[in-house]
Amino acid sequence: MRLAASLQPLDELDWEDLPAPEGEESLAESSEAAAPEAPEGEEMVPYESRSSTQTPLDEADPLEQELNLQPPAPRATRTPRPGKRAPVFPQTWFSVGIKAGPRAVGAGLGATYFVIPALGIGLEVDNIVNWDDHGAINQLQLTPVAWGLLLPRFNTTPFVCVGFGGEFFSRRLGVYGRWLAGGGVLFRIQRRWMVELGIDVVEE
Repeated sequence: MRLAASLQPLDELDWEDLPAPEGEESLAESSEAAAPEAPEGEEMVPYESRSSTQTPLDEADPLEQELNLQPPAPRATRTPRPGKRAPVFPQTWFSVGIKAGPRAVGAGLGATYFVIPALGIGLEVDNIVNWDDHGAINQLQLTPVAWGLLLPRFNTTPFVCVGFGGEFFSRRLGVYGRWLAGGGVLFRIQRRWMVELGIDVVEE
């Protein structure tokens, strides 16, 4: 039979002469091509994973583990200081006054600007009419005044004032100097109203 004549015993076959299976040659060639070659004079150093060199958590220093597990310390915060009370009295004052006597009557206006809450500088203008048996005389007073408030951040405060100015008389009676000094208590009753209770000493 032809089939029996073509078969040979396995012991008589030479394995080196057998052809390689399909696909094995291409796989071997691709693996040889993918393998990197070291340049001349240099040796290939095997790659070592970084994770393999790390110290396991169990083998780390106990003090370092404790520091890593502790939460960060809170930052120190400054306690804000309580702020000062705002000044109660306005920075600019306007005043109106009325003067009257046995033979005199007059009115006055004043304005004061406070450079700081406790110190103000202003001007007072008064016009007074005096009369006697010889007739009436007009008297104009201009007096710059400095004010000092002892408690400007409270509704009630003591005050002092001092000023120096001049008086101008009609009928060519001349010009005279005048100064004043005074003190008292100032009451803040509403946002735009104040009441002054004091004593002034005037030298003309």
